[in-house]
Amino acid sequence: MNKTALLLLANGFEEIEAIAVIDILRRGNVTLTTASIHSKHVSGAHKLTVEADQLISNCVNQSYDIVILPGGEPGVTNLSENEDVIDIIRNQHSQNKLIGAICAAPRILDSLGLLDGRIATSYPANKADMIHCTYSEDTVVQDGNIITSRAPGTAMAFAYHILDALDLSPEATALRKGMLFQTS
Repeated sequence: MNKTALLLLANGFEEIEAIAVIDILRRGNVTLTTASIHSKHVSGAHKLTVEADQLISNCVNQSYDIVILPGGEPGVTNLSENEDVIDIIRNQHSQNKLIGAICAAPRILDSLGLLDGRIATSYPANKADMIHCTYSEDTVVQDGNIITSRAPGTAMAFAYHILDALDLSPEATALRKGMLFQTS
């Protein structure tokens, strides 16, 4: 069965965290949709502009195996202030489906109470905002249906972990090998 993913974009997103995840998941044969809260053209924190597949309003009532939030500022703040984003996250969580958040984005999950009693990580500067979880400094942390990671430098490990969580471990293993991914 084909796995599906939704990656949410807002102006000011962290380019490496979004693009690395998009690339690896698509190489792993995940049907990944990018959706913007603004317009189809979205500008990253470092002025890289990408074209989203959809506007977020078209994705609210859709079903995905995982919803992914990249970090970056002001991208995370823009995502956190969008009602469609909040509705998608809450719906995903209510169905116990996977949610991935990296860098500053886990703080959105924490602010919604989704990390209560869970282990999670984030960019170190956001540690103080992670008040409802047991904070970890591991590269990637999965607790139940929620996967969190730390920073641009952990984006590939985050993406491979998502493939594993989607029961695509053979694809993840082949990609790690083929892309010469080093863990040490």
